[in-house]
Amino acid sequence: NSQHWDKNASILQSIFINYGITSIGSISFYDLYAAKSVNIPESVYFIGGSAFMNYITFSIIKLPINITIIEKSAFKGSSCLKLINFPDSRSLGNYVVAS
Repeated sequence: NSQHWDKNASILQSIFINYGITSIGSISFYDLYAAKSVNIPESVYFIGGSAFMNYITFSIIKLPINITIIEKSAFKGSSCLKLINFPDSRSLGNYVVAS
């Protein structure tokens, strides 16, 4: 449940995830629409469904080399997303970036 972000969604501009975190759960950062950047460390191998859904200001996302699974709709609704630096062929869920 992302309701804990609701009051800060319009002011939070960047997300830094500490090294050592291995997975980003479903809807973890859903609807943080003002965020302009996210740092996903090399330790992350899993991104859950809708984890970064509706990030309308992201234009580039660099995924870590260890990423193995990105679930459905992980970046859905990210209308400004132009480039995902994706390290190799990995498992992608349906509609990972569909709008």
